[in-house]
Amino acid sequence: MKAIGRYLIVEQSDAPVKTQAGLLVTAQDSAQIRYQEGKVLSVGTDVKHIQAGEVIYYDKVASHKARLGGQSVQIVPESAVVVVM
Repeated sequence: MKAIGRYLIVEQSDAPVKTQAGLLVTAQDSAQIRYQEGKVLSVGTDVKHIQAGEVIYYDKVASHKARLGGQSVQIVPESAVVVVM
């Protein structure tokens, strides 16, 4: 699978969300968090500052879920990326 244009194919992180005090955030509370962590699987041809394998935070409202090759992934526009780790 290969992204085109200014899009990224991202594997969503399923790691539990913790507060700074170490408390686990419930699924209901984590649904209110706007930004999601994920690992970039493929970058589009017009994306310049992000590479495959990097961990990013992106606006989950701007992304779309898809099933590619039996794997659930997010299709994220480059403009929705807020942090590159």
